[in-house]
Amino acid sequence: MIPTSPTRPLPPMFPSLTAFKPCDLPTLLSSLQPIATLLDTLSDVAFFIKDSEARYVFVNQTLALRCGFKQREDLLGLTADQVFPARYGPLYTEQDRRVLSTGRELVDQLELHLYLGNQPVWCLTHKLALHNEQGQIVGLAGISRDLQLPQSNHPAFQKLAAVDAHIRRHFARPISLAELTAIAG
Repeated sequence: MIPTSPTRPLPPMFPSLTAFKPCDLPTLLSSLQPIATLLDTLSDVAFFIKDSEARYVFVNQTLALRCGFKQREDLLGLTADQVFPARYGPLYTEQDRRVLSTGRELVDQLELHLYLGNQPVWCLTHKLALHNEQGQIVGLAGISRDLQLPQSNHPAFQKLAAVDAHIRRHFARPISLAELTAIAG
């Protein structure tokens, strides 16, 4: 338990991602090694760290496997345009370079990823610039989290499916919100 007093409030439960202390990349990478196998268990999250040249310097096994590599280490030193299909890879590398040049955080960017076997997966991607003690950008950290497909056993699914079917049947005419609300119940 964290001791508190009127002069020492509780720390925030979820501090902002931008509140990270300055770091040097080698120290960060070595500090991640003890939890690398834990990050590998995130089957719906691709986790990565890239250097200032947008090259992968740390990835979880999920990302490696999805990109057709057997081991995480096989992906290291490559950029997204060397790993992903030609239609998407250069876009991801350009996105990385924007984060690296501006320091602006990329938040919940909706992306379609084509993984091994051209399997499409919709993801939300988040990227954060990493700064050293002098304030220089030394790399970026990011995640791409899979969006889950609708679950047909969810209580709202049948109602939404009925609304979707109605819109598809009557797309050629104006449809009111009241009409859709009545269908959804």
